[in-house]
This record gives sequence, C-alpha cells and structure tokens, in this order.
Amino acid sequence: MLKILSKRERVIVTLTITVLALSVVFNLFILPALNKSQALNREIRVVKSRLIRYKMLISQKDRIQAGFANYKKLPLSAERKENEDPLVIALSELEAIASDAGVRIIDLRPQIPLNSFRNKDIIIDLRSEASIKDYLKFIYNLETSIALLKIQKFQLNAKPNTSLLEGTFSINKLSLD
Repeated sequence: MLKILSKRERVIVTLTITVLALSVVFNLFILPALNKSQALNREIRVVKSRLIRYKMLISQKDRIQAGFANYKKLPLSAERKENEDPLVIALSELEAIASDAGVRIIDLRPQIPLNSFRNKDIIIDLRSEASIKDYLKFIYNLETSIALLKIQKFQLNAKPNTSLLEGTFSINKLSLD
C-alpha cells in the first residue's frame, strides 16, 4: 500500500502513526505517572505543614503543661469554692479580664446553647465600649486566659462623635469535662 502512496503521503502517514503512538504511550504511561507524582508532592506538602505545626506545639509543650497545671491547682479568685457554679466563675473571670483591659461592660448575658452536644457549654453575650487599644488587650487576655474563654464571634462599631468603639462579643467557656 505504501508503494501506491506518493513520498509526501508516506511521510504524512508515518508522522500520523508516530503521533498516535506517542499520544497512546503518553496517555497510558507518562500522564498517570505525572499525576501520581503531583498527588504525592501535595501529600508531602500537607504532611510537612502538619509536622511544622506539631513541632511548634512540641516546642510549647512545657509552657502549655505549666499553664494547665496552674489552671488545675490555682483558684481563679480567692472567694471561689469548688462547688461554685461554672457560669458564675466564667462571668466573674470575664468581668476581671474586662476591667483589667479597661473595657467598660454595658451588658453581660449568659445564653443557653441550642445545639450543644454537652450540657456544660456556657455561652456569654457581652456588649461593651472601649478604645481600640483596650479591645486589643481585652481580646488577647481573653484568648490566653486560664479560664478557657474563647471568642466565637465579635463585632466592633464606631460610636459617633467619640474615639470609643462599641463591641458585641459572643464568648464560649470551654469545659474539660
């Protein structure tokens, strides 16, 4: 059949067969190997980032354990007793953190969690006013307190004609039980 075709047509047929053969080899062997390599590289990056995060946590292990030991053995306040309500403890600790940071509390209300998987979850809604500097100190002290208070959401709004901000916070008391 190649004798019937002209020299130009034979070159075109040969090139076409070569391209088809190379594309089959590429799609069957090379492309899956490249995809597998990319997937492995992604997995390596994820594992490396986890290892970096774990390394950071391990380097902070002593500080975290010391903070936990302090939390377990030191009372949060002198007048507290073992059988005192956790809500009262959380509210008084929140007030202490706010007064230390210079944040004026306008309204402080505990909320009943609707979809709590534990009945011991405590959620507190807080309205306050302060300067941005005081809010930064308040948020930092709240997030690093040994009372395990964490901010779920917050909103800061500027008060008209003053340098103060009005803040609305939803704060969760984490429980160890």
